[in-house]
Amino acid sequence: VLKDDGHLYAFADYRTEKEFRDVLEGIGFTIQNVCVWDKKSMGLGGTKPINYRTQYELIIFATFDDPRLLNNRGPDVFKHPRADTSEQSHPTEKPTGLLSQLVENSSNEGDRILDPFMGSGTTAVAAIQNDREYVGFEVDEDNYRDVIERRIGEAKRQRDAEVNASE
Repeated sequence: VLKDDGHLYAFADYRTEKEFRDVLEGIGFTIQNVCVWDKKSMGLGGTKPINYRTQYELIIFATFDDPRLLNNRGPDVFKHPRADTSEQSHPTEKPTGLLSQLVENSSNEGDRILDPFMGSGTTAVAAIQNDREYVGFEVDEDNYRDVIERRIGEAKRQRDAEVNASE
């Protein structure tokens, strides 16, 4: 459902990045870059002290053959602290600032953003904050529907309050 000039972002780690790339290229995407999200703090790591603890996540940036230009062409390393684990609503929750930066880079006001893996609704919140439409899906509705609805409601109330304050 991606528009011909649209952008796709897929989060992966070093173990799954090649599989994601292969699948995306197999269905017609061109991998433009593999960016890095620097979480600014390391993860827990494995159960044995045989490997390094990761502080980053990979972001595969893919398009079709004739993509729109990026709105903000900056470095391919995004530095956003991950959410405090005690405040996370989802185990792989992304920070709103990171998703907001990707939304701003790849779309314009009024565009529609699709998130087929909503989790806790961070992409929808970023879309609302940046005056974009959004569509999202989450298979684990029982665990995340209330969280998604709460976060979207808060983002809309905050946006409306900012609009009213500027009038």
